[in-house]
Amino acid sequence: MTRAVGPTLSVEDQVRLAEMGAWIEHCFVACMPLHDRVVPADIAAAIKAVGPERTLLASDFGQLHNPSPVEGLRMFAQSMIRCGIDPQDVRRMLVDNPRRLLGL
Repeated sequence: MTRAVGPTLSVEDQVRLAEMGAWIEHCFVACMPLHDRVVPADIAAAIKAVGPERTLLASDFGQLHNPSPVEGLRMFAQSMIRCGIDPQDVRRMLVDNPRRLLGL
């Protein structure tokens, strides 16, 4: 099983870091059984606290035991929408924020 720093940060720590200018990235791989087993609703709660303007979504998939990265992003987007994140905000976190960071 893998472990990542992000899933272990409290929402309060995520908010504090974002207020200092950090970008908070959530990866769907953390929700998978062979990884951190994060509950998607917990990610949605963190997004609502931090705000989509300082959040990035990624799959971090590519392992043989997980779906493809593209399928992972689709699953993540659907999961966040089901958890109450506005579809426009999901797009912002998946597309607009990364483009902004890359200067595109």
